[in-house]
Amino acid sequence: MTEMKIKILLVLILLIVSISGCLERPTFGTVPVLHVKVEIGRTTDMPIIENVKVEQGRIAALQQVGRDLPASFPGVHVYIFKGALPLNYWTSMPYEGPGTYELTAEFKSVPAPGDGLRIFVKVVDNAGETIAHNYLNQTMMIWK
Repeated sequence: MTEMKIKILLVLILLIVSISGCLERPTFGTVPVLHVKVEIGRTTDMPIIENVKVEQGRIAALQQVGRDLPASFPGVHVYIFKGALPLNYWTSMPYEGPGTYELTAEFKSVPAPGDGLRIFVKVVDNAGETIAHNYLNQTMMIWK
């Protein structure tokens, strides 16, 4: 076989293996994040947090989603703690009434596998005062 045929064969093999899913997706150039999905309803005139789901994820390191962004007022805010240590950059989005809000929190300090995290969700008014008072504003998880 000529050298060119060998190169073509190797490229085809790599292409087939990568398409088949046999190779793990590389995490080079990505950073860990926490995706937070919040469902907010309303009772009379006050919002109520009905459900909070959290999921670990990764985003491209160059895709900064929460750094150096001003806080939203009124807004939905997410805070992540390990013990008393806050871990995430400011994470918020404008509150526009009942609905589903999806936020992505980036970490200043990445948790280690096995770390217990407390995730707090708040709905705040123009003055930064919490306006959603219910037990679903705190979620616990173990970082994997």
